[in-house]
Amino acid sequence: MLYEVGALCASLALFRWWLNREKHPNLPHILPGVPLKDDGPFWIVKGYLEGHRRNLPMYSYPLLDTFCGLLKLNLHVINDPIKSKEIFSKSEAVGGHMEMYPWWYLMQEYR
Repeated sequence: MLYEVGALCASLALFRWWLNREKHPNLPHILPGVPLKDDGPFWIVKGYLEGHRRNLPMYSYPLLDTFCGLLKLNLHVINDPIKSKEIFSKSEAVGGHMEMYPWWYLMQEYR
């Protein structure tokens, strides 16, 4: 019984480490100035403006961190329209959405 409890604790610790690892080391992560429970539109817009000020083509911003870090949700912002078109139109991982082409052309025209 003691071995099973120890194996469970070790596997849970390994699972928690795997969830908290740095998944995209090249993608900057902007943190709000307050805890996530006090986060709101002001801090999201401030993070968006900071991303523009630092001239970042892509960055992530935390939206949700709950259940002791087991459930995390980040907002990924893509500021570069060419990179955005490349990711969503040409990437095989996303599927290359043909229905998105008119929207990309409209965005590039009015950007």
